[in-house]
Amino acid sequence: MKNMLNPIIKHGTQGIVDLLRTTPMMMLEMMDEWFENDLLSNEELFYSFEIHNLRGPAVGDFDWSLNLVDDTGAIVEELDSSTMSTYSTYGQMVLERASSTFIDATTASGTYSCHVVMNMDRAIDEIELMNNEMIGENFSIQNEEELWANDVDRDGYNTTDTGDGIVDDCPDKYGESWGDRYGCADLDGDGWSNLNDFSPLDESQWVDEDEDGFGDNSSGYLGDQCPGVYGVENGDGGDGQ
Repeated sequence: MKNMLNPIIKHGTQGIVDLLRTTPMMMLEMMDEWFENDLLSNEELFYSFEIHNLRGPAVGDFDWSLNLVDDTGAIVEELDSSTMSTYSTYGQMVLERASSTFIDATTASGTYSCHVVMNMDRAIDEIELMNNEMIGENFSIQNEEELWANDVDRDGYNTTDTGDGIVDDCPDKYGESWGDRYGCADLDGDGWSNLNDFSPLDESQWVDEDEDGFGDNSSGYLGDQCPGVYGVENGDGGDGQ
């Protein structure tokens, strides 16, 4: 038996795993199975595989299925399946399958693999069935609800303190502020929440300590040249002086 497992093209937390297996057999062979790894439950899973006849001829109907299998070997979910007819001869491709499906949202966090099987009931007579199944490399699934259990609005700021002292000040509304409050709406993206932002639509100004109408960032739009001293427009040293 010849069996090669070659991982290729990894990028960030996602990648493509390419499986190539070539073994002489009575009827069918699976080649080039790939799938996207490191997934969230309810996320789209991409896969591809081929079934080849490496000995023949083979005539009749057979079943195949692609299953999601956990780290104990138990089938968690059938991802794809079909019954098809073949009149294949030696070396002929019987099936080329490339598709995608969404992982069940309730899938528990854990380690999984994709398992392709075909003709396991010998509907088409074969001497040996050991080459009629293939298990891909392991990949992880993170349950989505579990991931966001302590971040209701999913903005990256926890609803309750996890030890870092950072708690979402607007736990029910998505927000990206961090300067004055964590996790609140920040239209101009300067880090200050809209509620406390001196100029909520100007990313260059967020505080006016002396309340003279000129933002404390002296290099920003209408910046105060004396941010700690009340001033006027076009003062002796510039705005805010």
